[in-house]
Amino acid sequence: NSIVEHNLFEDCAGENELISVKASRVIVRYNTIRNCPAQFTLRHGNFNQVYGNYFINTPGLRIFGDDHIIHSNHFENCSIAVNIGNGGAEVAEGAPLTSHDRPDRVLIAFNTLVNNKTNIAQTHRNNGLGSTYITIANNIVQGGGPAASIVGPSKNSAWERNIIFNTNGPGDMPQGSYQDIDPKLSRDTLGEYHLQYGSPAINAVTNT
Repeated sequence: NSIVEHNLFEDCAGENELISVKASRVIVRYNTIRNCPAQFTLRHGNFNQVYGNYFINTPGLRIFGDDHIIHSNHFENCSIAVNIGNGGAEVAEGAPLTSHDRPDRVLIAFNTLVNNKTNIAQTHRNNGLGSTYITIANNIVQGGGPAASIVGPSKNSAWERNIIFNTNGPGDMPQGSYQDIDPKLSRDTLGEYHLQYGSPAINAVTNT
C-alpha cells in the first residue's frame, strides 16, 4: 500500500535493478526514468500498479509476480521496453520467495512504445515456466525492433486491439491482435510524443 511518485531518476547506475519492488499493492506512478543503465523491476509481490511513468533510454520494466496492472506508460529508446519475466518457479505452489515468480494474470494496456530496440518481450530462461494469462491490449508500438518477441511458454495470453507502425514487423504478436496503421504519434515543441488530430487510436476502445 505504498506509493512511489513524482521522482526523476537520471544517469543512475549501480546494480542491474534501479528500483526493485519486493512488496504487494504498491503504486508506482508519474516518475521519469531517463538515461539509466539499470532496470525497473517488479521482483516479488502481487497486485502492483505501474502507470503514468516515462522510461527513456533505459532497460525498461521487468515483471514477475501476479495480478499487476501496467498501463499508460511511455517507453522510448529502451533496450527492452516491457519485459515479461520468464518464471523460474511458482511461489503459490510453495517455491521459495527468492524465486523469480512466474507472472500470472498481468494486464499490460494503453502503453506507448517508441523506437525501442526490443518492444514487448519474454526472454529465455533455462527450463523457464514462462507466464500465464497475460493480457496485452490497446498499446501503441511505433518504430524499433519487432513489436513482440516471446520465448518460452505463454499460456492463455490475450492480445487485443494493439497498434503497430514502422516496427521491424509484428514478431510474435499474433495475427488479428493488432492493426498495422499510422497512429499519428508525433513530437510536440517540447519533444514529447502525443497523438495528433485524426489518430485512429483516439476513442478507439470498444469494450472493457
